[in-house]
Amino acid sequence: MLSCAAVGGPSTLAAQMSALIDKYPPDELMVTGMIHDQAAGIRSFEIAAEVIWGL
Repeated sequence: MLSCAAVGGPSTLAAQMSALIDKYPPDELMVTGMIHDQAAGIRSFEIAAEVIWGL
């Protein structure tokens, strides 16, 4: 499962997501996170959304 994980800041996440999309051309992406702090979780998903929209 960790082979399909993308972790890091926006530039690292963009590179990892691009590589995943190139390797496994998905019909959809599902983003999940085990983040217990609600504000941090929301910010994490905002960053992921910004990165995905930028790809």
